[in-house]
Amino acid sequence: MTLNNYKVQIKAIFIFLFLIISCSSENESTSETKENHSGINSPFHLRFGHDMPIHSAQHVAALKFSEMVHAKTNGQVQIKVFPNQTLGTDQEMIEMARAGKLDIILPPTSKLSTLIPASQIVDLPFFFETRENIYSFLDGKPGKHLLNLLKPHGLIGATFWESGFKQFTANKEIRSPEDFAGLNIRAMKSRLIMDQFKMLRSNPIPIDFHKINQALKDGVIDAQENPLVSIANLKIYEHQSHLILSNHAYLGYIFCFSKITIEKLPEEIREILIETAIDLTSFERKEAQSNEIQHLIEIRASGTKITTLTNQEKNKFKIMLKPLIEMYRHDIGTNIVEMGLQILEENKEIADNEIIIGLDADLIGGSARSGLSIKRGLELAANEINQNGGILGKNIRILSRDHSGI
Repeated sequence: MTLNNYKVQIKAIFIFLFLIISCSSENESTSETKENHSGINSPFHLRFGHDMPIHSAQHVAALKFSEMVHAKTNGQVQIKVFPNQTLGTDQEMIEMARAGKLDIILPPTSKLSTLIPASQIVDLPFFFETRENIYSFLDGKPGKHLLNLLKPHGLIGATFWESGFKQFTANKEIRSPEDFAGLNIRAMKSRLIMDQFKMLRSNPIPIDFHKINQALKDGVIDAQENPLVSIANLKIYEHQSHLILSNHAYLGYIFCFSKITIEKLPEEIREILIETAIDLTSFERKEAQSNEIQHLIEIRASGTKITTLTNQEKNKFKIMLKPLIEMYRHDIGTNIVEMGLQILEENKEIADNEIIIGLDADLIGGSARSGLSIKRGLELAANEINQNGGILGKNIRILSRDHSGI
């Protein structure tokens, strides 16, 4: 064999080995890619943080969410739930989720108002009168609009869970707006809520949720507002002599996913996560309402006096606090406010002593300024006529419907 033939054979062997190794590596790489996309070999581990205690409706529903997702994905998705601000405050968890460091969060609507001011509509005092009104709003077109506003902020909103209506507690009985005069009241760090108490001529003091009891012990505050679940779990009633059932505002929770997390997951996993959160909404709300009954029994047994505001008493508060709607119309958004008002009108019965005047106008679209001007003019005229005895002994009521320029 010549030297040249020997060199040719050596080169051929090297080329053959190179081709075998290359094909093997390509097959392994393709196999790994398929496995990673399918998630078969690597389960998805997600973290879910919220601010409520372990006995709350939110936590019970969150655990059920984890179990259902685990079952629907055949164990491919494993979710660990961290309650009671274990991972940080609501604001800290919101920022963690936006940065992709926390996968699922359940913040109160009021804590998201800095990102989406429109969520403050449920904080408007004596605006929504019943849970049915609230659910019609949150589960309908307005609620979907609110959830979509979260996307530019790195969050994917799925649905609305709840703590329920807020109530007052105080060291005296409260039945009218005048009863609030001069009281020091714990308030959430929200401009709207602070203005609410200023209109009642009380002194709002922003205090962290978990420091309310200490503030009551130290005599820093005389009253506060919270849903029954928070009043019971923090045992606020041990430091306040009166519970006033006012249902004056609503504390909802927005079920959110980190946009960064969602975009990394396969499409079928995303759908399961979002659909399961939505499917559990009714369960969580029923759990919250059931818990309220038990909380009232517990609070009543403690000796705390429970007062329920009558419709007439609520109406006095509503009239005094109504200017807040116009004060925050721009922040919340005229379209959201008008959608809320229309839902209230649709669910309100027409009384025998009312004369109805209908307005069909653009209240949300491009010509809303004109439509809203007509509406306000009609309302001012109706109020003046009603204050002077109405027409033939009947009050005038304006019933507005939006056609959005169509």
